Amino acid sequence: MASLDEFKSISGYEPNPMQTLMWELVTGDDCATLLKSATGTGKTEAVVVPSLWTVLNAQAKRRLFMIYPARSLVEDQMGRIDSLLAKLSSKGNRLSFVVDTGAASQRHIYENGGRVEGSLLNPRRHLYDGDIIVSTLDKFLYRFFGFGEERKSYIFPFRIFHGLRRNLFVFDEAHSYEDTAFTNFIRLLKALYSAGLDVVVMTATMPDSYQRELHFLGKPVDFVAERCDEMRTWRERMDLSADFSKTLCYVPLSRSARSIAEAVAAEVEKRVGDGLRIIVTLERIKDAVQVWDHLKSAGQKPLLYHGRLDDYQRKKVYEELKRREANGGGYLLVTTSAIEVGCDLNADHLITEICNPASLIQRAGRCNRRGDRRGAEVVVVGDAIQDFVSEIGDEEEVKYRQVLSRKNGSLFDPGDFLEFSERHVAFDYRTEVLFDMLFEYVYEGRLENKPLHDKGLVVTRSWEPTVTLTTDKESMRHAVNVPISRCATTRDRVDSNCRVYVRYFNRKWGNEYEIALKELAWGGWAYFRDLVIEVQRDAFDASRGWVDVPKPFVWGRRDGYRQELRYPRSNGEKKDVRLYYLSWRPDAEEEAPSAREDERSDGGGDGLDEQEPS
Repeated sequence: MASLDEFKSISGYEPNPMQTLMWELVTGDDCATLLKSATGTGKTEAVVVPSLWTVLNAQAKRRLFMIYPARSLVEDQMGRIDSLLAKLSSKGNRLSFVVDTGAASQRHIYENGGRVEGSLLNPRRHLYDGDIIVSTLDKFLYRFFGFGEERKSYIFPFRIFHGLRRNLFVFDEAHSYEDTAFTNFIRLLKALYSAGLDVVVMTATMPDSYQRELHFLGKPVDFVAERCDEMRTWRERMDLSADFSKTLCYVPLSRSARSIAEAVAAEVEKRVGDGLRIIVTLERIKDAVQVWDHLKSAGQKPLLYHGRLDDYQRKKVYEELKRREANGGGYLLVTTSAIEVGCDLNADHLITEICNPASLIQRAGRCNRRGDRRGAEVVVVGDAIQDFVSEIGDEEEVKYRQVLSRKNGSLFDPGDFLEFSERHVAFDYRTEVLFDMLFEYVYEGRLENKPLHDKGLVVTRSWEPTVTLTTDKESMRHAVNVPISRCATTRDRVDSNCRVYVRYFNRKWGNEYEIALKELAWGGWAYFRDLVIEVQRDAFDASRGWVDVPKPFVWGRRDGYRQELRYPRSNGEKKDVRLYYLSWRPDAEEEAPSAREDERSDGGGDGLDEQEPS
């Protein structure tokens, strides 16, 4: 067994009790566990550091897979892992780091204290031939079933199940998955565990109903409740005087406020100041942009981050946030739930629209995260959780607001809200069947399932297909993915400044392809069409993102799970193109759904495509 001095030599600090225990598990012969530890206790380092030790010293070297629910978390971890690998490479080590997401797939090599220039991609090396591989659940499932570049896709399942290294699969922020995504997560976890592979599931606030589904991992490593005293004693012994406390302030919606955006903006203006770090969170993108506009007009310089910004703008904003934090500066960030889970921010004030209790706990984790922000405060504004995101019943919500009122002015305690954070486990049997059939073909050679695999369909978050929004269908400028239903309306409200295209690949010669686009002309199942909606360039502002989603489709009839959309073609033909997809609720009315925009704040942009194109 390696000495814990090795942990300190790699990380630069003495491990806490949780990291000490995880060191023993990760460097040992068998590792399969659920790790529960509070936000900011170093869960990432608890698995990364011992994994790197095996790469540098042990005979049985590990390959570490870090799998996250969203791309924003991948971007957050990249900087932490990058600096650690650069430091270790200064001692004569050669290390590799792979980032595999829907936006980009990159490999970086580290030697002599830094990243090797020109090492971004090496076509001779398979993408999963790395020391640390960071991905999202969506993309990992895509690779797990052997989809990808034509020449090397079959190697992904081999690297995952039969690599020469001992693979460790770490699923962080596991509590954030819902419905279809949770079904895939459990199915995937059981497949890896049953094959004898090492797995670690990490969480800060996992509902008991979710935890019961992970019973096969055995007794959790619980530093949230059972062993929290060990962490407190360790901090006292280390003379760590950080104070992680923050005050809870509950502000019901006042009669003078015309909207939740106006009420939130008023609370922000009371607290702005030089050097302060303020995170403002709303549920709807429109509300977030309204607050952002208001603060700008009041002379502030707020940053805006949400799930319907394009990749370039998102990275630009996030890098600016991290730069200011690294330099000890302040910021004013207006955001949505796109940034609430796991992102390593450390604010003085967290001002949020009233949200689900589980989300409140997560968002509060971005406030005084390192225990060095004096006078830290969590401010909750509003009287009702938005219907389209609410996870609790009416009676529970009343009790939740009562707790907020009663605790107003006292220290924020996540335990006050855990009783409202329980979620019902909703397995999607269709997703289970699809997962099992693909697994049987890829890993058990069941050839009768080959036609399903050939279609290239991987449903990761929802059975509703996504479409790509862009201002230039050729260059895919400002591209963002959204669920197709967001782009539907009634016939008298169809947008005339956008068109729908199908993107497909023409084989030129050998293994070379060219991308071609044609306006949507044939109906059928939406799953097997890579749909692109092109909007006029002058209708888009990159700094604001896709605030209003274009609506070129018309709601069609509903028949059980089957939902119809119609597309009026630009050539004036009377006959619409009809598309179909499977919706979650079979008991919905057959008439067209409400024209109300069901605008979840992630906008589909924080994960990958729910369905990869065939």
